[in-house]
Amino acid sequence: MILFKRFPKLLFYKIEKEGYKNTFMHISLDLSGSMRGEKLTQTIQTAVSIAYAACNLKDFDVEISLRGTFGKNGLSSNETPLLAYFFDSRKDSVKKLNQLKYLNIRGMTPEGICLDEIRKKLPRVNHYNEVYLLNISDGLPNINNIYSSTKAINHTKKVVKSIKANKVGVVSYYIHDVWDKSQKSKESFIEMYGKDAKFIDVNNISMIAKSINSLLLKNTLKVF
Repeated sequence: MILFKRFPKLLFYKIEKEGYKNTFMHISLDLSGSMRGEKLTQTIQTAVSIAYAACNLKDFDVEISLRGTFGKNGLSSNETPLLAYFFDSRKDSVKKLNQLKYLNIRGMTPEGICLDEIRKKLPRVNHYNEVYLLNISDGLPNINNIYSSTKAINHTKKVVKSIKANKVGVVSYYIHDVWDKSQKSKESFIEMYGKDAKFIDVNNISMIAKSINSLLLKNTLKVF
């Protein structure tokens, strides 16, 4: 015969605590020719600072890809989209980030084409995992007459919409200086990214890292 003692009423109780969600961020960097100089320097420093944080923080992972074009047979008139996955904090050492200082830029901006490929490999979003796409560029999508103007803008808009439909957060920064503040570019960028389109001066790119930090602090969840 087994005797059961009377259990206290509080034997089963609800534990509520606050923790951080697992956060994955893919950073897509524009390496078109117009990104030369201070734009590239500041953009790399920002990407490195975010990736470095991921290597030292629990539940935060960062992946960096580079995009541009290259000319077949050395011809700039025959550009082909190029997407390179460079860094993944889940498996790469932080030392690999040092290689970014050797980057060369050239070519054009295959934005929507590359974002569509990135979309296919992003992790799935659920209650415990947040996924973000951080896009940093200084121009509109364009590959000569093959992928330009309205065609490229509409395609990029469609891809971004598809990414958001998967509940992936999209944050896109348009880096500008005194030479590229045209109203048309601003309107087109907003058309592609909507309310997630942000414009930032080349001298204030460091603000991106601060924004990401604020984003991480908001990603809390209650565990019962």
